Amino acid sequence: MSEKRAYKLLALLMGLYTAAFSWLALERHWRMQTSIFDLGIFDQALYLLTQDDSLFLTTRGLHVHGDHFHPILLLFAPLYLLSPSVTTLLVLQTLVIAAGAYPAYRLARHHGLEARWSLVVAGVYLAHPAVGFLNRFDFHPVAVMAPALLFAVLYLEEAKPIPYTLALLATLACTEAAGFTVIALAVTALWVRDKRWFLGTFTLGALGIVVAKYWLRYFNHDQSSPYAMLYTNYGTSEAEVALHLLSQPLNTVASLSTPLNFEYLFYLFGPVLFLPLLAPDRLLPILPVLLGNLLSWRYSQHRIENHYGAALAPILIWAAVVGWKRLQTRGVSEKVLGTLLSVAFLSCVYFGPLGVKHRSRLNPRASLENVKQQVHPDDVVVADNALGGHFSQRERLFLFPNPFVRVAWGNTSGSLVQQSSNEYRPVSRGAVRRGLEAVSLDCIVLPIDSEMRSDFPLLPGDSSMIRAEVERSPLWEKVEPVEGDAFVLRRRAKP
Repeated sequence: MSEKRAYKLLALLMGLYTAAFSWLALERHWRMQTSIFDLGIFDQALYLLTQDDSLFLTTRGLHVHGDHFHPILLLFAPLYLLSPSVTTLLVLQTLVIAAGAYPAYRLARHHGLEARWSLVVAGVYLAHPAVGFLNRFDFHPVAVMAPALLFAVLYLEEAKPIPYTLALLATLACTEAAGFTVIALAVTALWVRDKRWFLGTFTLGALGIVVAKYWLRYFNHDQSSPYAMLYTNYGTSEAEVALHLLSQPLNTVASLSTPLNFEYLFYLFGPVLFLPLLAPDRLLPILPVLLGNLLSWRYSQHRIENHYGAALAPILIWAAVVGWKRLQTRGVSEKVLGTLLSVAFLSCVYFGPLGVKHRSRLNPRASLENVKQQVHPDDVVVADNALGGHFSQRERLFLFPNPFVRVAWGNTSGSLVQQSSNEYRPVSRGAVRRGLEAVSLDCIVLPIDSEMRSDFPLLPGDSSMIRAEVERSPLWEKVEPVEGDAFVLRRRAKP
């Protein structure tokens, strides 16, 4: 196969992926399976950035730049300004992730794979569960890290320092944790290149960590981020956590050896037939984020269905390519290796979000047009988590039951716990009533069907109780007609 033909097929592959995953992402949104956490948060963030309004996120209780370090979000603002909608965000995210197929193909060609098998490698990247679920999970700027890191390792292999540096800077702009990945990559850079590449990469990673730390403190009124408490089982600071894990290796191994972690590891390594394990030198940069996910007490970090694989997938593909090449140098025939790659691709499709198991979980399409017409553009809105992404282009949107009952809101350890484990002080009916009287709101939007309702961040019993109190409150009345899959409660006019 000629290189020209291969690039045409690669473009076709990327186009098919973009169409398929744009459809999947939009279908989930139209079926009320997206949420305020995280689609509504970032939709409101970009709305505020393009409107020159206050950059305080009522969806999260923080400044736009206060929750995570993601200045890469600013790159989405110009296109969002041209077409301000959730559709724009979901399609743009798909296009960005699809771009990673190009460095995946180039990596395979760099290591001597034929063009046809390099195309399969690009397909494995696009179909890998960590990439597919990253794309399917609402919208998050950390998604940019997948193609950015893949471009970085490509330019490392090709010894192109300027594009390598630019790719690393894009990686570091995605999340405050990226600096640890870049520092680990520095060790691999020493093996692949030389100590100059090591020192440059290490310096960028260290600077990324420092800049992210002070950035978050600046936008949080000199308060640190609470995310370090995800590891309070091992210590109260980063140094204590590291010391505990290193000084008590048996306990660390026990903490890692859980059925949930084994399932997570299978979804990462199994679909690529464990080929990355043949290249541990290329696999090293995966360790900081992987250990962070495996050791966290937050359940969602142990699940492939969330966005925590953004830094893992590109390294897995890199190591798999090198592992495939090492099998070839040991005498395994190209026919066998081609079969392995083909099986890996099919396996990735099966275990990914396009597999029958996951496509069958889509709800019916929701009917929300009537509700959207009843909510005015300048209304202060409280919405169920599953509805929030449909009302987030406004200055003030709150996740139910905020603000009259504060849960999972603001830069506090308590908020982080509430997001992760539904732990909060018991909610009383009296507190709900007093909260409804104390706050100034225009309308509350709730789903009609309980199967479409999201209890997050509450326990189901509290969610039902608060919802019942709101519906029976004399301060609120249903807006008629009630049609479709949701209804609006609007504050009664004062007599």
